[in-house]
Order: sequence, then C-alpha cells, then structure tokens
Amino acid sequence: MPPGRSVLIIGDSISMGYTPHLAELLAGAAEVVHNPGNAGDTTTSTASSSGCARPTPSSSGPPPPR
Repeated sequence: MPPGRSVLIIGDSISMGYTPHLAELLAGAAEVVHNPGNAGDTTTSTASSSGCARPTPSSSGPPPPR
C-alpha cells in the first residue's frame, strides 16, 4: 500500500455496515477506517467535524496510473 493513503468514513450505522466492504475493495490501495461508534446523521457529523481532516501531500491528488 502506498504510504499515506487513507479513507476516513464518518457516519451512522449504515456506513458502519459498508465500511468493511469498502476496505476489502481498496485493500492494498488505501487504509479504510470508520470513526469510533455512531456519528449520527450528516447534520451532526459535519457540525462536529469542522477542520478535522486536512489534505496531505500524499493524498492531495489522484492516484498514480498503474
């Protein structure tokens, strides 16, 4: 896996259900993690996550061609 490639899923019980499937699809390309517990609906999640995720040089562009 390329260093620094991560996907953070912030959401409710529905996202908790699909996170393992997404992790399987992206295995070897990115680390997939879900916030601890249930973050609630979009209104709750976006209001409490302001500024928590910032692009890094390794994730600021599209993946390199294979």
